[in-house]
Amino acid sequence: MAVTETYRETLRQLSDELIAIQKPILILDAIKWPQAVEQTFFANNAQRLPDIDSAFYQQNNPLNFEPAVLQRQLSDFQQRLHNRLGEADPLGHILWETAEQYQRVTELLAARGTPAFLTASRQLYGSASDALNGDTTPLIEMGQRFCDIFSLPAAHHLSAPYPKNIPADEA
Repeated sequence: MAVTETYRETLRQLSDELIAIQKPILILDAIKWPQAVEQTFFANNAQRLPDIDSAFYQQNNPLNFEPAVLQRQLSDFQQRLHNRLGEADPLGHILWETAEQYQRVTELLAARGTPAFLTASRQLYGSASDALNGDTTPLIEMGQRFCDIFSLPAAHHLSAPYPKNIPADEA
């Protein structure tokens, strides 16, 4: 399939539009705790989550966008994407899926301080009990194995100097 300049320009316009729509989404800024809350959490050995609810976030760290408005903008974008590229376009499909992820991110951030946050987070990012595709080892167990492998002194051998005298044809 020959890619025309018109097609490239259409993709560029749609990609730029999606970037502009999602620009106000700042996930880490939206979920961060005030320093005092964080210090208390770690001072208590991270044993209990702080009592932070939706009202706390609304009052102390409001979103810099209206979730319903952003959801509507993303839905409108997806409709324009469908109208301009159709359903079968592979690059259009990537843009569609990206817009879907941003839809879920807005749901996640709208649910800060509620049990729905955990549900949305697991839908987006998975959980520590999930496994990678093709593996049955849960991510938390895999992480613990990596910690064991890369912790000192176990990882001491990783920094050992090796002679760099391998001829190019052997390498």
